[in-house]
Amino acid sequence: SVTDCTTTDPRLMALPIDDHAIVRGHAVFDTCTLRGGRLYRLEIHLERLLASAKAARIPLPAAWDAAHFADRIAAAVAASGRRDADVRFWLSAGPGNLGVTPAGCATSFYVLVFGGLPLPSSWARDGIAEATVPSTVVPLKPPLLAEMKSNNYLLNVLTAMAAQDAGGTLGIQVDDAGLLRESAVLNVVVIDADGVFRTPPFDGILRGTTVRRAMELAPGLRDEATGGPLVRKVAQGDVSLAAARKAKELMLVAG
Repeated sequence: SVTDCTTTDPRLMALPIDDHAIVRGHAVFDTCTLRGGRLYRLEIHLERLLASAKAARIPLPAAWDAAHFADRIAAAVAASGRRDADVRFWLSAGPGNLGVTPAGCATSFYVLVFGGLPLPSSWARDGIAEATVPSTVVPLKPPLLAEMKSNNYLLNVLTAMAAQDAGGTLGIQVDDAGLLRESAVLNVVVIDADGVFRTPPFDGILRGTTVRRAMELAPGLRDEATGGPLVRKVAQGDVSLAAARKAKELMLVAG
């Protein structure tokens, strides 16, 4: 939006150094998936982007509604020539000063169409090694930051680094009460011995779009051999570390 154009040359994908996404981390973002030329559940991602922008007090011009952003995202996807990609977009308080508040800055919107984050093939085949990260090692985000997708992901980064130090991958946060919260960039799901699909409540963690979709799909899953349901019930509620260790399945869920 700084030059009001789209570029396919990574060398020209520049951000002004006085953009408040850099100066103060005053920006929010979201990501959706492009598959077969279609943007998967773009509406729900834009809904969350706008809610995050409101919580972060990023001012929007009157014409910048969900339809405006959808048009800009679709134009960037078309320019990329891709039919399969990840699409990440940011709403920033914009460039204009190096101060604390964005007074006089111009709110900016950036879209990136890229090949996706590389994931080892062994993850799908063997699963991953994971480690818990207690809040005494890396503190939990305050609810305001945890529930919006802001550019302030330092605690997320430290969670993943602490997990890797312990032989894990992205980490699973555990609060002072011994309850699972979320991973560095994923939601946590357990399926217990009774077939209950359970994920922590969205209080003080991100309201993940993928885990919400998984909660909708889970009741329809069937065992290929018997035809019986794989999931007896879907619920949100506290998940203790002790219960997670006894679960039939423990999954980290994200787009």
